Amino acid sequence: MKIDLISKEKEFIEFQITSQDTSISSLIHHELLSDPKVTFSGYTDSHPLTKTFNFSVRTKSSDPGKSLQASIKKTIKNIDILEAEAKKSIKKSKF
Repeated sequence: MKIDLISKEKEFIEFQITSQDTSISSLIHHELLSDPKVTFSGYTDSHPLTKTFNFSVRTKSSDPGKSLQASIKKTIKNIDILEAEAKKSIKKSKF
């Protein structure tokens, strides 16, 4: 995975991600939208075969990079919870 910064301002950040599909970005995007400091979060897929897309975040008077990092941490936490629940379900399974 490669990440290139395209633009950074006080309340806005945009970067390009290469060699990754949009699955992870969708999860992070969802977390960003639940942050009251975030006014916009979005990503555009250049083309499905290129695995390159742009991701941008705009905030209300706060550092968008910090909001992004917090959302990534929440996403990881949710994936850890999902993994633990899946393991429990598999152990209970009678197959």
